[in-house]
Amino acid sequence: SWAIEESAKVRMIHREMDCGLPLMKQAFQDTFMKTFDHIRTFIADAQKKGYIRKNLDPQEIAGFIQGSLMQTARIDIIREEFLGMSIRNAEFRKHHIEQLLEIIFGGIVDE
Repeated sequence: SWAIEESAKVRMIHREMDCGLPLMKQAFQDTFMKTFDHIRTFIADAQKKGYIRKNLDPQEIAGFIQGSLMQTARIDIIREEFLGMSIRNAEFRKHHIEQLLEIIFGGIVDE
C-alpha cells in the first residue's frame, strides 16, 4: 500500500506532526484521519451485527488498529536494519498482518 511504498513520506508526516507544524495537520487529516474513520465505521457496523462485544468503544479499537499499522510503517527501516525483516517483503508482510489480526481478534491469552 501507500505506506509501504512511501515509507519516507509516512515518517516525514509523523515527524512534522510531532513538532506541531500546522502545515502537516491538513496532510494528516486528509490521509490518516480518513483511514481512521473507515476503520471506526467498519468496527461499529461489526459491533451492531454482533461480531464485536458491545462494551468496546469502536473509536478505541480503530485507534489501536491504526496505531499498530502506522507504527509498523514508521519503524520498518529500523526493523529491517536490526531484525532483517521488512514489510516490503510480501511473505513477512502477510505474516505480520496475520499476527496483528490474530492478536486483535483472538487475543494473546491461551485458554
